[in-house]
Amino acid sequence: MLVKPLQKNVEQRIIAGGIVVLLLLLIIGLLVGDASRSRNAVTNRVEYTQKIQQLVGRATTLVSDTQRLAQSYNADGNRQHMETYHSKVAERDQVIKDIASLTQEDDNIAVMLSSLDTMLYNTDVRMQNSFPNRSSLDMVKEHEEVQRAQDQLDRISKEGSRVLLEMQEAHVEKTKNVRIVIIVLGATAFLLTGFVIVEGNRGLKLYRNTALQLQRTENGLNHAQQIAHVGSWEEADENGEGRWWSPEMFRLFGLPVADEPLPPDDSTELIYPDDREAFERLLAEVRETGVPGAMELRVTRADGEMRYLEVRCEQAMPVVSKRKRLIGTLSDITEAKHAEQEREWLVQEAERARELAERQAVELVQTRDEAVAATRMKSEFLANMSHEIRTPMNGVLGMTELLLATELTREQSDYAETVQRSGQTLLALLKDILDFSKIEAGKLEIERLPLSLRETVEDVTVLLRQTAHGKHLELASLITHDIPHTVLGDAIRLRQILTNLLGNALKFTDTGEVIVCVTVEERTDKEVVILFAVSDTGIGIGESARENLFESFSQADGSTTRRFGGTGLGLAISKQLALLMGGNIGVESTVNVGSTFWFTARFPVVTNIAPVTEEDAAERAILSGKRILIVDDNTTSRRILELQLEPFGCECVGVPDAAGAFTLLRDKTQPPFHLALLDSDMPDMTGTELARTLRTDTTIPPMPFILLSIGTERTAQERKMFAQILAKPVRLALLKNTISWVLKTGGTVSEPVPLSEPTPVATPMDSRPHVLLAEDNLINQKVTRIMLEKRGYNVTIVGDGAEALHHLLAYPYDAVLMDCQMPQMDGYAATRAWREHEREMAEPGAHPAHHKMSERIPIIALTAGAMSEDKKACLEAGMDDYLTKPVKADDLEAMLRRHIPAAGVPQ
Repeated sequence: MLVKPLQKNVEQRIIAGGIVVLLLLLIIGLLVGDASRSRNAVTNRVEYTQKIQQLVGRATTLVSDTQRLAQSYNADGNRQHMETYHSKVAERDQVIKDIASLTQEDDNIAVMLSSLDTMLYNTDVRMQNSFPNRSSLDMVKEHEEVQRAQDQLDRISKEGSRVLLEMQEAHVEKTKNVRIVIIVLGATAFLLTGFVIVEGNRGLKLYRNTALQLQRTENGLNHAQQIAHVGSWEEADENGEGRWWSPEMFRLFGLPVADEPLPPDDSTELIYPDDREAFERLLAEVRETGVPGAMELRVTRADGEMRYLEVRCEQAMPVVSKRKRLIGTLSDITEAKHAEQEREWLVQEAERARELAERQAVELVQTRDEAVAATRMKSEFLANMSHEIRTPMNGVLGMTELLLATELTREQSDYAETVQRSGQTLLALLKDILDFSKIEAGKLEIERLPLSLRETVEDVTVLLRQTAHGKHLELASLITHDIPHTVLGDAIRLRQILTNLLGNALKFTDTGEVIVCVTVEERTDKEVVILFAVSDTGIGIGESARENLFESFSQADGSTTRRFGGTGLGLAISKQLALLMGGNIGVESTVNVGSTFWFTARFPVVTNIAPVTEEDAAERAILSGKRILIVDDNTTSRRILELQLEPFGCECVGVPDAAGAFTLLRDKTQPPFHLALLDSDMPDMTGTELARTLRTDTTIPPMPFILLSIGTERTAQERKMFAQILAKPVRLALLKNTISWVLKTGGTVSEPVPLSEPTPVATPMDSRPHVLLAEDNLINQKVTRIMLEKRGYNVTIVGDGAEALHHLLAYPYDAVLMDCQMPQMDGYAATRAWREHEREMAEPGAHPAHHKMSERIPIIALTAGAMSEDKKACLEAGMDDYLTKPVKADDLEAMLRRHIPAAGVPQ
């Protein structure tokens, strides 16, 4: 169907191009003919002018001869001169007549000849009347008249030359113009001819390629139908047009392939008589209702064989004729019918095998469906878990960030920072769980950002100290001072490994301690290999259980009655992360003694030594040379405190109990101590009891006490006995700063600073950027509102997408913060609806009053979804940017400043 129109189009192009070329050639021929005629006219004029000039020259000569003869006759009176004179006059007149005959169409020359005739006549009359006695005066007048006649002849000659010159100039100009036109038309004809040839070749090539492709497609379709024993057909419309069979239709009926199908009556005769009525009814129903239909029928082939066929048909509406017709397929199901009959014949003998096969098929389908469902549920669970955890975490971290922005004591700030770090670590763990599929696929990437190994390790120990305190375990970290200050690494992944190892150690330890040691294993100028070891005094792990300990979903105790739960996934993830960090992981353990899990990691070094600030120098000057007493029954904790403080110039002396402290302090030979660090939980005497006793003992010089406690909730009386109370394990920076502060102030106890509600910046409502917050969670509403108001924004809060659209139609907000998952109408649907409204209002003809309301408003997604697909969905819905919950105030401020042109929001 596509070949003929294409062929016709190619032919039309070639014919049109040929006609244009012929027209151009015809014009060129006409121009050449016209130029030839002009050239002939000039040539004829040249000959004409030459004849006139010859005749004029002859006439001039004769005029001169007649004058000379007249003069001779007048001089000697010889009659012979007079006879010759008259013959010359006659010849002169004949020449004048010849000139007049040639120039009868030239008006200017005719006028000159008429004047010349008069002049010559007057000259002849004068000469003849004065013969033979002419006076000198007569001869002078005759000479003047002859001269005027010669001048007239000369003018006639010049007039002919002038006309000839004008014709020649006109011919030259015309020839030049014709030549230019011929060149232009010839070039055009040449280019057009080339274009016609190229277009014709391209069209013919396209025609041949299209015809070949259609032929291949048709052959492939016919071959596929032959393989599948399926034929296609088209039934005629109400006008009897469009009836068609594919080649396989003829083969199904056992007929030779032909160009035209069998007539309707002949093809109906091939159908088994009992099936004809049902077949006709099927066609009628489909034609009337337009609902596709199908049935089985029997046909008798031309060779007499009966075959089972399945016919399917539906109604089609051609694009061109708009007439209803039927199309369908006919497939040979004889073998299937025979197989079905055979199965029915053998049903009793094969019943058991058939049931087994059916059960296996059902189990296979069920297994496949379960696998697909499990994969889908896994993805949905990960996405939902991310959203459900991030939503409350947004409130926790948001409120913590707001709390840290208020005035707090050091202790309160430490608590709030711990909460914040805990939330951030929880989010990091959530991200690691979501990335487990990436670990399995080998697509997890390790970031390389500047980080402090000491702060990272201390963050993890502080995060888990409540767990340790709940089991009355000693938790401490020893980080040697040769550890580089700043390295490049992935702090989140490092925290994940440490959190997993420390969490396991605390889980499997009932008494004793859990210690983290961080040391340098290898060092070069550019990188360092760090060894992290987590030791515990727990139940230990048997040798057989250690073999598969780092495999996915593996546990030391996998029984249903096991004491400790868990997924068995943490160590497998830790192993993969350690390998990605360029290290390894392992374990050393003894049953009922304890375990040491270790891993190594390779880090590029940024800074080996921490920069020394003025505050650091001042603290070091305060600590240098100071004697500090450490009272702690745990040997490891006591040794760690000594190793942490001694590099700052302190002289640390440790004792395991109150008795040792009394002995040391009452020894007069000992130099006095400047400060004492007391453990709160000792078996013989608590830190509080020891401090009370020491304060009442007049034999011991007074000194400030710092209590190291598993909890800082103390009574007011207890707080008065201590310069400061620090929760174990203590960050080195906090411990150093606290000791230097206590020594500097003499041990004055700092009173807690009461919390105060954040005060919004007093900014005129009409001058502040107005932000619409669409969020259904009340806590998130409060957190985000406070963040925005503290930074000078005017905030309107709505609970779902529909309400957001209502407010957008009523007021031109500067920006919208849109939560993605909300009831009634979510953020995606609301954004799409508003973007469609903006497009409609921007079209020509929209009401001018709506133009301001239809200007594009920045819409920023606030979503708990952390997957890459979530960001893509937000942008496809028409949102301008994307913030993942929990939202940090600085990130929110930076995002709004980027999208709201009105800068200068008060801080």
